Amino acid sequence: MFFIFWFFYSIITIAWVEDYASWIQDLYFIGLATFLIISFSYIFNNVNDILVGFRLFSIMSIFHIIIGIYEIFTNNYFF
Repeated sequence: MFFIFWFFYSIITIAWVEDYASWIQDLYFIGLATFLIISFSYIFNNVNDILVGFRLFSIMSIFHIIIGIYEIFTNNYFF
């Protein structure tokens, strides 16, 4: 509920914003966070779903770290 209020408040701030590019970027990130919070509340129904999500996140993080270490030591950048 707080993030939904925060998202609508950030839309109202267009009245006094000075940098519209940063405002749009911030609005995008707040909207994305609000969408993910609402989506995750419907996807994760019990503790087992949360644990599976954490395990998948851990596997993705380890894979990302391995790619980063490879890029640092070889100067061969993928992204």
